[in-house]
Amino acid sequence: MLGGGYEGVDRALTILSDELRRTMQLCGTPSLADIDASVLAHTSLNRSNGDLLV
Repeated sequence: MLGGGYEGVDRALTILSDELRRTMQLCGTPSLADIDASVLAHTSLNRSNGDLLV
């Protein structure tokens, strides 16, 4: 991030913020306070076959 200077850091934070907002919309969580265990992927799922959690 340092290579892009202030503009690079600002762009990276904008991308992260946009991705979080979009993910929250897809999960039906209008605010961070609405995120609970029901919308999180369980780490106990068997992923030994290389499948991605979606």
